[in-house]
Amino acid sequence: AGLLEVADVIVVHKADLPGAEQTAAQVRTSLGLGNSPAIPVVLVSSKEQRGIDALWQAVAAAQARHDSQPDTRLLRQLHDELTRRFHAAQAGASSAWGQIVADARRGDASAVVRALRHLAGS
Repeated sequence: AGLLEVADVIVVHKADLPGAEQTAAQVRTSLGLGNSPAIPVVLVSSKEQRGIDALWQAVAAAQARHDSQPDTRLLRQLHDELTRRFHAAQAGASSAWGQIVADARRGDASAVVRALRHLAGS
């Protein structure tokens, strides 16, 4: 996936510097070439404290769009449950879990599958 396929908000920072408006216009033009949904382009200057509210609103709107999708809610619920089970496994620290963690630290790709299987049983 390219950048424009996954962006929810595009920020042009240092909007107080020359060329920021032109950069934002170029980005908007580039976004218009694709057939993706409208992606907000927000100019922000931390030096002048400008655009921060607009950025916050754009991020909140993007989050609301994501939260309204059923698959996103399911993914969040799965994440929360997996996180709960992960912390419970860490607290219990069985020898099997300790081996999985050690293998993962060494870069063993199979550790992920074993961790999922281990957590599925908890």
